Amino acid sequence: MRILPLWPWILAWLPSALPAQVVIARRDLTFTSPDIPMTAVSLRVLPDRRFYLADSPASLYLVSADGRKAESVMRRGSGPGEGESIRMAGWIGDSMSVYDVALQRLTVIPLRGEKVRTVLFRDACLGQTPWALLRDGRCLMAQRPVGPAAVESLPTTLVVGGNNARRQDTIVSIRMEHTFLTYRHADGQFSLPQPFSDDLLIGIAPTSDLAVVVNRRVAPSARNATFTLRFWRQRGGCGDEVAVPYAPLELKRASRDSALLALVAMATRASPMSPVNADSIRRRMFVPKYWPPVASAVVSRDSLLWLDIRDSRPPAGALKPWRVLNAAGQYQRTVGLPSGCRLGDAYKEFVWCIEKDEDDVPVLTRYILPLTGGQ
Repeated sequence: MRILPLWPWILAWLPSALPAQVVIARRDLTFTSPDIPMTAVSLRVLPDRRFYLADSPASLYLVSADGRKAESVMRRGSGPGEGESIRMAGWIGDSMSVYDVALQRLTVIPLRGEKVRTVLFRDACLGQTPWALLRDGRCLMAQRPVGPAAVESLPTTLVVGGNNARRQDTIVSIRMEHTFLTYRHADGQFSLPQPFSDDLLIGIAPTSDLAVVVNRRVAPSARNATFTLRFWRQRGGCGDEVAVPYAPLELKRASRDSALLALVAMATRASPMSPVNADSIRRRMFVPKYWPPVASAVVSRDSLLWLDIRDSRPPAGALKPWRVLNAAGQYQRTVGLPSGCRLGDAYKEFVWCIEKDEDDVPVLTRYILPLTGGQ
């Protein structure tokens, strides 16, 4: 009988199965200036720790590193340098690119005195709304099937291409089955989000030259559970899939019931005369045995992938463990951040969080990591 060595399996299993040494982030600065909006939706950091902050729905500010000064660089409107429904896509050179879903365009705002320019999606992305406009001018797009209502059973293909692209890279082709509950009625239709969706997550590096696709399908069992990552780089194209082990977290009945009540309330607001009720939603709601493995994926300015993994191992105290991987999918460290942190960006030893204080008021906080423990 041949005895196989155990060490390769032990090394592969170790980061997930045993509690990793958690690098505890320390609160460094809470931004309290009245010039900083309290409804921030995203931020992007500069190397000197200044940052751009997008405010809902369509304002953009350049904030000093200490938070004492916030300069308005974009306001609501449809003219040049204005927006209707924005989020920050990332950097193209030393200019911030701002993605506007409502106006179907990308606004490029230089850090220095050059003129603001506008790129229409139809002129760059084959008429589609892209996930992102990348550094080389190509678009990250989802090519969805067209046809009858049952298109969710057909695969969606994620590609990098565009109107003037010399080549097109295919990243992944997968069925997006658990994104929305769509109801059609005589006067139109409305959609509700699937509360336990395990469809793709996509992280775009602020430098716009790296994209990470997280395939977070729910594992059928807790034994040897993994999810997969695929990295696309401007130089090198699409890499191999990387399997990441994790310990699935069981979805409790209380979570299912709470999600159902929330969807019923949303359906009532969206279409008060619609016959949609709790039984109808319950029959169509995707309810897996375990939570989808990844709740959030953020690619930081220094091209590290931060993963909020729903794991059955309890976090350290009130902290949420974020697993950090490099651009090759290799484990770097686990960082403990407050459980209410919505990670905005990270750069070197600093992390920026959008969270809520003890009065449930949104605040922006900067945390610092110790120089030891994987730095």
